[in-house]
Amino acid sequence: MEAGLAGAAKKIEAEYEVPFLAHATMEPQNCTAHVRGDRCDVWAPTQNQTNTQALAAKITGLDPKAVFVHTTFLAADSGAASRPILSAKRWKFPKMIGGPVKVTWSREDDIQHDYYRTASHATFTAGLDADGWPVVWMNRIACPSLMARFGPLKDNFDRRSVEIW
Repeated sequence: MEAGLAGAAKKIEAEYEVPFLAHATMEPQNCTAHVRGDRCDVWAPTQNQTNTQALAAKITGLDPKAVFVHTTFLAADSGAASRPILSAKRWKFPKMIGGPVKVTWSREDDIQHDYYRTASHATFTAGLDADGWPVVWMNRIACPSLMARFGPLKDNFDRRSVEIW
């Protein structure tokens, strides 16, 4: 690394810091469920349809094959969108009233119960050759795990915290 930087025509360094951040999607977090005897339809701005289906099946007691997730085309959030679904444990009401029930979180509820993106600090160092092509590139990232809350990490390493999307 040091030898590559010493021989580089140009050295570039950058430093970035990001605080704890709420997902804060543009639309209010919401979910509509229509539960009938043998079927459940869920309308939600989710990026995680599989978990939405599994959660709705657990809440309603229906087979997952009887749960249909309709993804709305809004600024969905993969984690936050499941919070209104969790609130929809009141889904026994659609069975009782025979119609759909919609749960909408206020912005205050959304921020209070959000899964915050971890704070992080990153430094980048690169050495470029005379034509501007990188010959050395090093990243250093310090941040808590994004995925540890969901279970054990393989080799105690969280790839999602450092991968490039």
